[in-house]
Amino acid sequence: MKKFISFVLAAAMLFGFAACNADKPENPVNESTSAENNNSAEMKNAVEFLSVYTENAYEYETYSEDYYYLTQVNYQKLHLSKEDEKEYPRLAKALDSFNVEKTEFYKDKAKELDEYASEQLNYYYEDGEQPAVYTANNEYFLQRADNVVLSIRSDADEFSGGAHPNYGYSGYNFDTVTGKELVITDVMTDISSLPAILSEKINSKDKFADGFFGALEETLSEYTAEQFNWTIGYQGITFYFSPSEIASFAAGLVTATVYYDEYPELFNKKYTVAPESYAVALSEWNDVEFDINPSDGKKDTISVGLSYFTEEGSYKDISLNLNGDEFTVEDVYAFSAEYYLVNSNGRYFIYLVPHGYNDYTNILIYDLNGNEIKEAGELDRTAFGSLVWEDENEDTYQAKLLFNNPTQFVLETTFDILGTYAADKTYTVNSETGMPESTDEFYTIDERFAFVLTSKEAFNVKILPDMNSELVKAGSEFTLLRTDGKTFVDAKLGDGRECRINVERNRTDYQLCINGTPEYELFEEIYYAG
Repeated sequence: MKKFISFVLAAAMLFGFAACNADKPENPVNESTSAENNNSAEMKNAVEFLSVYTENAYEYETYSEDYYYLTQVNYQKLHLSKEDEKEYPRLAKALDSFNVEKTEFYKDKAKELDEYASEQLNYYYEDGEQPAVYTANNEYFLQRADNVVLSIRSDADEFSGGAHPNYGYSGYNFDTVTGKELVITDVMTDISSLPAILSEKINSKDKFADGFFGALEETLSEYTAEQFNWTIGYQGITFYFSPSEIASFAAGLVTATVYYDEYPELFNKKYTVAPESYAVALSEWNDVEFDINPSDGKKDTISVGLSYFTEEGSYKDISLNLNGDEFTVEDVYAFSAEYYLVNSNGRYFIYLVPHGYNDYTNILIYDLNGNEIKEAGELDRTAFGSLVWEDENEDTYQAKLLFNNPTQFVLETTFDILGTYAADKTYTVNSETGMPESTDEFYTIDERFAFVLTSKEAFNVKILPDMNSELVKAGSEFTLLRTDGKTFVDAKLGDGRECRINVERNRTDYQLCINGTPEYELFEEIYYAG
């Protein structure tokens, strides 16, 4: 099946985004066992998270002869971890096909935009103006990834001339075991009442005037199961309607969440089982419906986004909004940001990762409990983990791990100790404070990124594990392995043994020293970020 989301201009121009090519999945309702339909604590504990990565796969751009940007095209690919590829081979194969289709789509899109840009270039020159940049972009936001379902929201936009860009969301939902793409009737046992439910939810939103959508229920009743655009989460299913789909373009993107606890009779119980803790990716300036406090009898709305664009080209602040109450994170000066809603044993937090003028990132944590937003803490020079991926052609690239499991996740912290590098620990979210905590004693430096230092002079190190002191001769090689982030770095010697290099900061000039000797006197080259 191929699914398309249309961005409709006033002239009814369509902009399609292709999904994966998969056979229509069998309805799992008939295959559900009594165990699958038992939403018990045992089932909650049985939820196993998948590790999903995104790769910034296609970065295409062209220029005019006088170096004006003409076109820019960017999109992402999806990958499972190597372990999950072995555990769920059909899902891995489905994602491979999905990635191939995306690649073909965006390469064709780049050619199309090149043609548009070339046609329009002369008009801009005649007017003495800089030509517009024609763009197409795609980014994935993980909504759910476990041993039952993988649900991804694709945020896409395109500008190919006209008064404004076109944009919208596409939902892709895969059965983890079979790899087949799900349709709404796989998850909802009866969709006959869905048009009425969605119409009521959308029309009741405060930002829309009465009658704004016209005969919405009638419009939605004409949708087939394949035409609904949705993602599946741990509290319900969220439906997406792109600008101009059910109302004028000015209405923007319209969403509605149908919660499991509101209509339990409509859902296949297999998909409604939620773990005690999970995380969901948020995108900017789109209201996300969630039930943060089930005991208060109301649902909640969360939105996040960069604000106050500066003359220097960055955003100064970031706004967090909970049920209309705004909290401003000031002076972040970011070009972009990552946002995650974290549920840790029923307590909710926002993890915010701004990206600014350098490669160093901080993770800012905010507490949503108590029906207000409060600062919880911060991790300096820390980001979510990534890995180097190798494809079937032995080409390598960097992929980013999508955060979804608050009980076990990897964070990378940047250090300047015998060089600049990132080293990681495995963390879990403290449900009371919201802060990441680790039982790992040390930070591990990935061997693919670790520096190999060569000594210029002999000096004493501690040989592991017995910590016996030994004089290591000049010309020895040290491959960095791990650090406590403050007082030492462990390294592997050329003969395979491991040693500990104790370091301290000179209080006068803050220069790093080893046994009282400045580091640059002991090693030939040390690589620090500028």
